[in-house]
Amino acid sequence: KDGEPPMPNTGCTLPSGNTIRVKKTYLSKTLTDDEAKVIGMSQYYVHVRKAFDIILRHLDKEVGRCMMMTNAQMLNKEPEDMITGERKPKIDLFRTCVAAIPRILPDGKSKPELIDLLSRLTIHMDDELRLIAQNSLQSLLVDFSDWRDDVLFGFTNFLLREVHDTHQGLLETSLKLLLQLLTQWRLTLATVGKSQHSQIHTAELLQSGASLKVPTERGPHSTVLHAVEGLALVLLCSCQLSTRRLAVAILKEIRSLYMTIEQSEDDDRPMIEVMDQLSPVILKSFVNVAVSDTAMLPAGHHVDLQWLVEWNALLVNSPYDIRSPSHVWIFAQSVKDPWVLCVYSFLRQDNLPRLCPTALSYVWPYAFTRLQMLMPLVDPNSPVYAKKAGTSSSVDNYVTLWRNYLILCFGVAKPSIMSPGHLRASTPEVTTSTPDSNVSHDNKVTGSPSVAWLLKQLVPLMRAESIELTESLVVGFGRTNSLVFRELIEELHPLMKEALERRPENKKRRERRDLLRLQLLRIFELLADAGVISDSTNGALERDTLALGALFLEYVDLTRMLLEAESDKDAEILKDIRAHFSGMVANLIQCVPVHHRRFLFPQQSLRHHLFILFSQWAGPFSVMFTPLDRYSDRNHQITRYQYCALKAMSAVLCCGPVFDNVGLSQDGYLYKWLDNILVCQDQRVHQLGCEVVILLLELNADQVNLFNWAVDRCYTGSHQLAAGCFKAIATVLGSSKNYPCDIVTLLNLVLFEASSASREIYEISMQLMQIIEAKLLLYSKKTAELKASSILYGTHGPLPPLYSVSLPQLSSQLARMYPELTLPLFSEVSQRFPTTHPNGRQIMLTYLLPWLGNIELVDGGLLLPVLTPSIPSYDSCCQLTCTDSSQPLKGTGWGSLQATSMVLNNLMFMTAKYGDDVPGSEMENAWNALISNENWSNNLRTALQFLISLCGVSSDTTLLPYTKKVVIYLCRNNTIQTMEQLLFELQQTDPVNPVVQHCDSPPFYRLTATSKASAAASGTASSSNTITAGQASFSDTDENKINEERVSHLMRAHNRLESRYSNSSGGSYDEDKSEPVAPYADWLMLVIETNKPHALPMPLSGGCWAPLVDFLPETIVPRGPLHRCNIAVIFMTEMVV
Repeated sequence: KDGEPPMPNTGCTLPSGNTIRVKKTYLSKTLTDDEAKVIGMSQYYVHVRKAFDIILRHLDKEVGRCMMMTNAQMLNKEPEDMITGERKPKIDLFRTCVAAIPRILPDGKSKPELIDLLSRLTIHMDDELRLIAQNSLQSLLVDFSDWRDDVLFGFTNFLLREVHDTHQGLLETSLKLLLQLLTQWRLTLATVGKSQHSQIHTAELLQSGASLKVPTERGPHSTVLHAVEGLALVLLCSCQLSTRRLAVAILKEIRSLYMTIEQSEDDDRPMIEVMDQLSPVILKSFVNVAVSDTAMLPAGHHVDLQWLVEWNALLVNSPYDIRSPSHVWIFAQSVKDPWVLCVYSFLRQDNLPRLCPTALSYVWPYAFTRLQMLMPLVDPNSPVYAKKAGTSSSVDNYVTLWRNYLILCFGVAKPSIMSPGHLRASTPEVTTSTPDSNVSHDNKVTGSPSVAWLLKQLVPLMRAESIELTESLVVGFGRTNSLVFRELIEELHPLMKEALERRPENKKRRERRDLLRLQLLRIFELLADAGVISDSTNGALERDTLALGALFLEYVDLTRMLLEAESDKDAEILKDIRAHFSGMVANLIQCVPVHHRRFLFPQQSLRHHLFILFSQWAGPFSVMFTPLDRYSDRNHQITRYQYCALKAMSAVLCCGPVFDNVGLSQDGYLYKWLDNILVCQDQRVHQLGCEVVILLLELNADQVNLFNWAVDRCYTGSHQLAAGCFKAIATVLGSSKNYPCDIVTLLNLVLFEASSASREIYEISMQLMQIIEAKLLLYSKKTAELKASSILYGTHGPLPPLYSVSLPQLSSQLARMYPELTLPLFSEVSQRFPTTHPNGRQIMLTYLLPWLGNIELVDGGLLLPVLTPSIPSYDSCCQLTCTDSSQPLKGTGWGSLQATSMVLNNLMFMTAKYGDDVPGSEMENAWNALISNENWSNNLRTALQFLISLCGVSSDTTLLPYTKKVVIYLCRNNTIQTMEQLLFELQQTDPVNPVVQHCDSPPFYRLTATSKASAAASGTASSSNTITAGQASFSDTDENKINEERVSHLMRAHNRLESRYSNSSGGSYDEDKSEPVAPYADWLMLVIETNKPHALPMPLSGGCWAPLVDFLPETIVPRGPLHRCNIAVIFMTEMVV
């Protein structure tokens, strides 16, 4: 039988008379050509679909669009009143037609048109029609995979276009429907996944690697899901908690969908994941200014987006809040709502814009659309605003929401396209095509998002009298991203010029201009805080020179001049202007990399002027201010205004090399200022001071006085000041291995700080020790080749693990490995000893002990006692001691008269001046360490001769009690040797009555005998064989000259050691290779080449000579002679008594 099948019978009559009726069935899928042929409707199919389309269009026009609940004519109307008369049958038919979708689809309607119709009917007056439309929309999404993107795009755009923020109830209903659609989609995918799993389970043995997921769901839906994420972000701007909760639920549902369809690796992460991860960090940034009635956070609960959305709190600003960054401070002043601050923070360039770029590309047109819908309700020039002005509460709510959209818009805005003649906006409308290549369409939001047009709308509102409106513009413009920053400045430029005009005007105009100045500064402070102004690509910096652009440079300079002219006024708004100007400059500089900051201000005079201006506002931290004494007694608390000024001062000062070398001269004014900051009890001020010292050291490496000040404060400052300077030095040296500094100075500093009770300081000192060791080992290759017979065998090796040794052990190892540093280190200790605290002197004497054991005392005219055995020659001595690994220097010949004079002079001064203040036995231990070396028994004799000469001076001196004390020290630990020496002295009847003469060369005094013969002596020893501690020249000068000639010959043979020595007592630096050379490499080379002892090198600078001369007034009238036996009796009497 050919042709179409007959129409099915709906019933038949049985012979019994009973009637059978066939139950009606409904299609559960779209009526297609094939299905129509099966049921015998093929010839009617096309006409039915066309008729269906006509009916839908007619009904939509008659009872559809006009009866939406968003229609102004439907407001405050009951559905029963509206669905009457001729409308009722039409609505009944409309219900039937909509219920037929998607089983039959109208011919003539595109996908977007049909989805738009169903979406609109979800907010119809008729409850039943609303429900049917929702079901039809859901069926399209669930049953037809190729419609899913279109349904979500269409419904999303319908929400943005039709459901305004003024209809809060409808908005929430529609959002619940959107959430339901997403949930049903996920459940459908899960069901399909299970059925596929069961289908292929039997084939696992044949296809072991088969994938279980639906191929079509691999990733084509990613675009629409990101678009819905963009909508959810727009909805998070809502002032209503219920709306924000729905937005979070939508984001969570999208994350679940991504997990179900297995998101591709190169796709953006789900937005909810990113926001959950950022939430704790954002909360931490402002929690100090948030006040809440409820508990902050349940124990063990993790802060996430849901918690932030629901948290009920208030931002409170305090004049003493110096912790908050600029954006938190400004929001606490004006916005008060912590959630808005959270949205602002999420939009920071490093957060959502970087991590979720696809979703944010949809946010710009979405947010722009919502913002434009609210504009008539907040613009004072709008007729709609005038009508609404009577109900102030609703207007305030709209301004708040408008402000939130403003923040979102400028955070994600895309730049306009510059066309010839005028600034024109691109049209980044949301367009997408379905996976079905046969059907393409646009899903777009009406209107063309244009940041240029938006700015032309908004910038004039900066002059509005409404504070709430202008403050909303401040936080909105302050969130501007770097891509549209220059367009913002272009529009704001006339306002900037207007704000900086200075002319006579009445009080009201003056107040309005001051307010404009303040608001502009707050905008720029926010932009600087976000790093937008200092963006080298799109910010205010010149791309070639990295200098601040002419427009901004002029703005900063004119604002400075304006504030300088009004420095005597104390109006509240002026205080705010000063604080925000300080904040803007500080933020601007701090967002520029340190090595680029020197280019910011081409004129150094501007930096200097700014520094002085900020200093006037810094209160106790002004450079013109005395130390903090008057504040420390009453626990003075620094204000936000003072801290902003201090921060700006610091930023300007560290914006390249110092602008005023006088400030860093030996007694420069900046040192007292730095002291003030570093001793401040407020931890943030102290930390700021540490950062300033670090940057100053890095940027002014040629300023020797600055480094010397930092080192000096480690010894002389309070615990806090010393710790700050030490950390700064360690930071700089850790980042710059070849920083120009004296290695002996660093070594002494490390040994001093390693004794700190603070674990942090100890660890830093050990890290610094590793840097020093690397410098010291530069020449270790040469010494590593030494044979066991070499005189320096066993020195210049690696140190033991630093964290496993105590301070005395570390110092002992260093003294053994690097004997050439002995006298420079002793000189450094002598320099620091008077200025440090008593506990510090104990520490120095403790770690100095092993170094004193390296010193051989020399007296060219020494008369030896008979009881003392003769001194062995170097060769025999070397044979005896070469097996002793604890003594690095073998034999004699390591000492010199100059070194002997310096060591005895300085040690005696320490004993006389500070010995009584050292509570322990450290001073006694130091003397005994000097004279207890078994290789150099003459050390005791030489020290006693020095003491005898001081005891016999023919002038009124206060040294006698201290010389007696030193003799007791020596006798207590070396009783037999000391008594032998004194018994020998008892036999000597030579007169000892040295005359004290002051001179200009170290040690700045000379002890000469009273007789002409002794006065005419060479000066190395008196005629009575008493050592002369001070002399104009030392007898080993000729030997030094011979050594220097030999050194120069050896150094020419080792080209890699050619160097230019610094003026300090430590290392040197190779000019060509910039590689530091081992300190005192010439001495090391000389000893290695000759394999004989040579006098330990003196500090290159000549060394530090303690002012023992202060205890030795010049002899005016010589006294009668005092014999050596008399002095021996004095010493022995002291010991007995």
